[in-house]
Amino acid sequence: MKRKLLLVVVSMFVGVMVDAASAQLRPLKVTYSAMSAASLVTWVAKDAGIFQKHGLDVGLVYIAGGSMAMATTIAGDTQITQGIGSGAILAKLSGADTVMLASILDTTNQSLMVVPDVRTAQDLRGKRLGVTRYGSLSDFGIRRYLQTVNLDPEKDVRIMQIGGLPEILAAMQGGSIQGGAISSPTLTRAKMLGYRELIDLGTLGIKYPATSYMTTEAYIKSNRPNVTNFLKAIVESAHFVKANKEVSINVLRKYTKTNEMPILEDTYNIYVQRYIRLNPVSSPEEVKTILDQVKDKDPRARTTDYDSFIRGDLLREIEQSGFIKALSKS
Repeated sequence: MKRKLLLVVVSMFVGVMVDAASAQLRPLKVTYSAMSAASLVTWVAKDAGIFQKHGLDVGLVYIAGGSMAMATTIAGDTQITQGIGSGAILAKLSGADTVMLASILDTTNQSLMVVPDVRTAQDLRGKRLGVTRYGSLSDFGIRRYLQTVNLDPEKDVRIMQIGGLPEILAAMQGGSIQGGAISSPTLTRAKMLGYRELIDLGTLGIKYPATSYMTTEAYIKSNRPNVTNFLKAIVESAHFVKANKEVSINVLRKYTKTNEMPILEDTYNIYVQRYIRLNPVSSPEEVKTILDQVKDKDPRARTTDYDSFIRGDLLREIEQSGFIKALSKS
């Protein structure tokens, strides 16, 4: 009887301690718009308890479409958005107080996959290529590549808006297009089906805020510790992902609902080896890339004040504190 009573008391004590610990966590709503390995660092930070370690109770919200996700942060319904950095940059041009905090992927993290009979860049002439949406990362990557091989994106090929990465692959299988810009895990599946990787668009050396973290100046002003702790968690998660392959693959399996181990393995290897950054400070070059895309249509984009679109001071403070260096040694 005494033992039973003791167990009840201990259970109550543990429950109180857990509730107290949970109460001390600061709530934070974070949107993400990529159901791919581009979101892996964010997912791992949540599932491995890294956000909690840094005092945050993070709720992840998936919103398809980067502009829609950014809109929720501008409205204050969420506090941070993970997505293409153009969300914050273009919103700022329109008068919002949005800024980029960090870029965990700072290049075009996609490959141009083509049908087997396309052997060289010149074989693309007259072909139909798929992108998710006009103005998207896939659209930007394909157009920039075509320019580097002296092909006119408007005349020499036909670029078609398909809607999603799996849909691009399906369109290739159906024969309506002969290639498209896609990322893993869809990229790996395309390879398994016999399609060719004509080029890893990341090798073009273009700085592009492919996966950035964005918020508003107003939120930073009133909740700077939350933002700092969020960035610490993201940096720690990037290091964790590189050091813990099995855990990361399990998280990738959970969110992408992909169970084929060859696809999961290849997806992990591609992102970890090619793209994920351990010190994800955003650069003015990334901002310039986005502004150059729209400056002919929007005169407001003809600015050279690229630093005003970035709040790099927070990550610099974290770096100067020795936090990132300590993670690299562990």
